[in-house]
Amino acid sequence: MHTVIEAGVDENLYFLKFKDGGSINIVVKFRIKMIKEINKNQIVGKFETALAATVEMLKKEKYSIINEDDFKCYLFANLVTDNFLGKEFESNGGEKLKIVHSKYYHPNANGSGAGSFDIGVLDPNRLDEDINEGNRSICNRKPVLIGCEIKWRRNCYKEYIEYWIRKDALKFVPNKKLIKFASKLGYVIYVHFADKKMYQHNEKELRNLRKFMQDMKIKLSQHGIKIKIVYLQISKIGSKFGYKIIKV
Repeated sequence: MHTVIEAGVDENLYFLKFKDGGSINIVVKFRIKMIKEINKNQIVGKFETALAATVEMLKKEKYSIINEDDFKCYLFANLVTDNFLGKEFESNGGEKLKIVHSKYYHPNANGSGAGSFDIGVLDPNRLDEDINEGNRSICNRKPVLIGCEIKWRRNCYKEYIEYWIRKDALKFVPNKKLIKFASKLGYVIYVHFADKKMYQHNEKELRNLRKFMQDMKIKLSQHGIKIKIVYLQISKIGSKFGYKIIKV
């Protein structure tokens, strides 16, 4: 029978000293790797920077980003080329993984757990966890820190815009059985390209849209769900472009 008689740290190694029941002592040394916790605000700040850069790129290169897939690709590129977000992160178990992914599956409101975000940023502090517990594989779903839903629509009435903002915002309501894996922060981004005068919303309509967005955000916050909603209106008259942005 072995009895632990001493434990401690020696030369950066943890050790346990056993007594084997006689006069012989056995010392076992081992290393435990602990990953330093990542500041989540740093990741959110990097996401905000990438989003702002994508919007500025859209304004500067008017004919480079002309549809939803373009916007997603440019935002994704700005995220993965960031020196911090684009690097490999390592779990305590030694698993290495990139944290920025497109079309990332998540536990959603319909109870099936089969929904997906257009872009998902994993929580680097929780890479040891899997939604499909018991089947550990990097292909399984990890807890998401930031989920992002993107819509790009052309010439829409305000009611149609509100419909899609509401629909995408409600995707952040998690499956109750998997709530611990739900996104901690959601982004709903709606880009509206309006090249017809009747769809270029005036200041009063935009104020009403802002109020709708704020009410939606408050409604979800009452259930512990934190989201940010961004509306970008691109108005085109002839060869001239105009931009209006609402962010709540």
